[in-house]
Amino acid sequence: MIIRYAEEKNFIELRQFYDGMCKVLSEKDFLPEGDKGGFPPDEMIKDAIKERNQFIGIEDGRIIAAYIMNLANVFVKSLFIDFPIFFGGKRAH
Repeated sequence: MIIRYAEEKNFIELRQFYDGMCKVLSEKDFLPEGDKGGFPPDEMIKDAIKERNQFIGIEDGRIIAAYIMNLANVFVKSLFIDFPIFFGGKRAH
């Protein structure tokens, strides 16, 4: 699987992927209300694509994984927790 940033041209396939995942998940017992369709909302996906926070996993030319992740926050958290030397030698737990 190749993981990369999503692009605007991926929006329709990405929306279909999320809708398919919502359909599968809505049939599972662990979701109390069942139908989780429409999540994430279109605007959230479009904003994440624009901000380069929407990632997709591609295999055999199609999307098989998708996630929205703000790398700036992940990087800062990683620095804060994993590299305590930058914060007075103390771990940030």
